[in-house]
Amino acid sequence: MEPFKNIYHLRKVAQSNSKPCAFCYKITGSVLITSDGSSDFFYTCDSHLKDAAFATPIYDKEYNEAKAKKEALDKEIKELKLKWDEKNRYAGWDKLVSKFSSTKKDGKDDDKKDEKDSTSKSEETQIKELSKQVSNHESTLQKQPRTYQLNKDIFKIRLEKKYKSKQSVQSTQLNQKLKDPTFFPSVPQAPPNT
Repeated sequence: MEPFKNIYHLRKVAQSNSKPCAFCYKITGSVLITSDGSSDFFYTCDSHLKDAAFATPIYDKEYNEAKAKKEALDKEIKELKLKWDEKNRYAGWDKLVSKFSSTKKDGKDDDKKDEKDSTSKSEETQIKELSKQVSNHESTLQKQPRTYQLNKDIFKIRLEKKYKSKQSVQSTQLNQKLKDPTFFPSVPQAPPNT
């Protein structure tokens, strides 16, 4: 059984407290610490945090909701743009034809043109509004994740290192006890002759 879970929280330290990354030795202020806050911690650079072979981010509820909303908005914007492009595909030709056509039918063409322009503008306005909403969600999506799960091999390295350090501490404690003269029982002494 593992002594601690493979869930690490990212903490930032002051630049004066920065230390080398545990793997590539670049100076960093990013520290990964176990969820219990005491079992294990190590410094790691941002390039390792972005590497999927090193650690996988665990996203929170806010991130997942923002991602889903952004995807839905992107889909809606795409559909509106397709409709808008379809309606305006021949707009240039329509203008050219209407310019050269000599007969107008009681202003009916002008009414159709005005109606087409107003729907085109409303779609354009919708696209702009939806784009603003997308940018709001993108700011949430660009935040660095705060929780990570290490790759199984990296986690195994951390466990081995923790086990070795624990053995080292136990060995040091044993050596100190062995050096203490009161650790071993004393040899019984013969009773004095009376």
